[in-house]
Amino acid sequence: MNLKDILNLVRKCETVCEHECCGVYAYDFSPINIACYLMEHTVKAREAEVALIKDKLNNLISESSQLSEAATEISIEEINQKFTPEEILIFASEIKHNLEIAGLLIEESEAKRFKNSLYAIQPNRYLLKKRHPDAKPEKNS
Repeated sequence: MNLKDILNLVRKCETVCEHECCGVYAYDFSPINIACYLMEHTVKAREAEVALIKDKLNNLISESSQLSEAATEISIEEINQKFTPEEILIFASEIKHNLEIAGLLIEESEAKRFKNSLYAIQPNRYLLKKRHPDAKPEKNS
């Protein structure tokens, strides 16, 4: 099993230690860490990313439940961890649940954040004007 499709999220949550040292215990899959990862995307890309993560986690759960009785451990190399099928269910469920909470955190933050009206009125006024070498010179008024 692998986490290839959601490795960027997994790496963003590697905040406690390094996976080479601590395996799954190197990660904090808290809603705030997941929200920080999701905020790196535009709204449209964020929706696609959330759908991809949910799909991958559902596949992970499905794959682990289909393992034979002989398979008692599942290795996920990307995080340096062995899991039982039950532990995979817990692991994936934690991320799925916190992914939902992360979405709510983002919505709440966007609704309640302070928006500086100066930037909304004249956003370009505060830019340092660096002109491209090929740009036409500005006319003086």
